[in-house]
Amino acid sequence: MSTPRTGRRRRLWAVGITVPLLLVASCTGPGPASPSASAPGPSATPAGTPTTTPAATPTTLPPGAFTSKLRIPSFTGTCPAATVPAASGRTVVIPLHILTPSAVISQLFVGVCLDGHGPYPFIIDTGSNQTYVDAALARQLELISAAAASRLHTTTCNGPEQPVAVRLSAGPYVFAGDTKVLVTALASRSAPLMGILGAAELSRLGIDRIDYRAQTLSVPAPTAPAAGAAALATLSAGTVHRISLHPSGAFQLLPVTVGKERGELALDTGAQGTALTPAFARQAQLARSSNVTTQTYASLGCTRPVSYYATRTWSIGAVALAPQTVGVVPNLLVADGSLGSGTLQRYSPIVIDYQDEELLLGPLRPAG
Repeated sequence: MSTPRTGRRRRLWAVGITVPLLLVASCTGPGPASPSASAPGPSATPAGTPTTTPAATPTTLPPGAFTSKLRIPSFTGTCPAATVPAASGRTVVIPLHILTPSAVISQLFVGVCLDGHGPYPFIIDTGSNQTYVDAALARQLELISAAAASRLHTTTCNGPEQPVAVRLSAGPYVFAGDTKVLVTALASRSAPLMGILGAAELSRLGIDRIDYRAQTLSVPAPTAPAAGAAALATLSAGTVHRISLHPSGAFQLLPVTVGKERGELALDTGAQGTALTPAFARQAQLARSSNVTTQTYASLGCTRPVSYYATRTWSIGAVALAPQTVGVVPNLLVADGSLGSGTLQRYSPIVIDYQDEELLLGPLRPAG
């Protein structure tokens, strides 16, 4: 089992990357994408990528390939002055907008208000330590000065960031007090991100129930007289599996077995699909499911190559998972990979219990 090799703990990446989620840029043809002139990326798959390939590997993208561009949904409504619980008074139900281009690809968005302005579409990302706001949006809301906005707009992969304090709400849930968020350059032409709701805030909710079918995030009401066991009993309805989580800073790791190889994955709702490191994929002797290589979007102007492999026998904890295509991404992941929303959506609802350090899953959903 590999242990996390920590560099910068903003996210479980080997290199410090501003945007804490896994996206795919514009390439969909055979071979790696052509990098932008402003930020050269790798022109070929780096050494260390698994090379175990079947004799006749398909040259088209597999059904589970990551999407090429990030479509940003819109949210309507007003920003609440105080948390609005559900009718029962025990929970708060937060509407989501979930994009599901395939059975193993998914992206979660929530409407976030900043200082009473919004709602703006933010990605729900347990794989991001902090909550981030794009510099252009922060400037529009006068959270930062024009000079700061100019400084934050950079073409480097690991650009600067600036902390600011805001009143933060997600749907009908209002976070207590001011929340520190980090302003940085998130948006690009292919991924016009406005913000990311990260693990620091998601863990403050105590228990997060994500229902991919209903497109809701349900959490304990802050005014509920009995949280804890009562809240968990309500929020865990419909789940059938429990997996122990191993906290590492603000991140949650869980045990994975692929073939006979054991390791750890980061729980990463912000990742569209599940991805593994080249070393772990090689040790698990995975076979490529396609000869096509695309590019992952890592930050403004920064990409990394992703190739596609087939998992047939794999599990998290004692829960056997259905076979699927996963991405293999070099030079990014620090744990042995990340368990993304594309896989999690197949076991909806999922419950992240930060108090008891468990991940609860529903039964496997039929494909389609």
